[in-house]
Amino acid sequence: MGVILKDEFNSRKALAVGVLSLILVLPVFCYMYFTFSATNPEIWRKAQEIIVEFRTPHHSLPEVWLDNEVPYIQAGIVALAVYLVRQTKLFLVLLLPGMMAIGLTVAEIQLNSDTLAFIAPWRLSVFLVPLSSCIIGAGLVSWAFENYRNPMIQHQRLVARVTLFILSVLVLAGAVEQAISF
Repeated sequence: MGVILKDEFNSRKALAVGVLSLILVLPVFCYMYFTFSATNPEIWRKAQEIIVEFRTPHHSLPEVWLDNEVPYIQAGIVALAVYLVRQTKLFLVLLLPGMMAIGLTVAEIQLNSDTLAFIAPWRLSVFLVPLSSCIIGAGLVSWAFENYRNPMIQHQRLVARVTLFILSVLVLAGAVEQAISF
């Protein structure tokens, strides 16, 4: 919606995109609301506390989630990608959710709210980090082809083999990580 407003100055089209998006997520929202709504405020509070404090503290509590270097590396990856796309349509797509995640995480740390922790706004990283990684990777590949076009053409088979090797190592490392985690 923001991109449409910024590029086309068409508030009607932006509103139509927003309404369509709402219509598309409404069935899921309704299901979640009616299936998991609280029977009374005390049970709702206790259920949130159990989920946040005991079942998923690694997803729900910023002090647990921020306890190692991984989130800081991820934030750096997103920040670099935001910088790289600063003059493109992807800028707002990365910036707005990133700022929302940061702002709501700070709010959760300050307020210590189980409701906000249950929502886990910092989990926006599940789409921000992969998208940002792709942007950085694409930027590196573009830079390499712009600056080393002739050697890459001359050594096409070597470039293909090295690329295949790197991708294979990354897939294998991810598979091993998953196997170890579970």
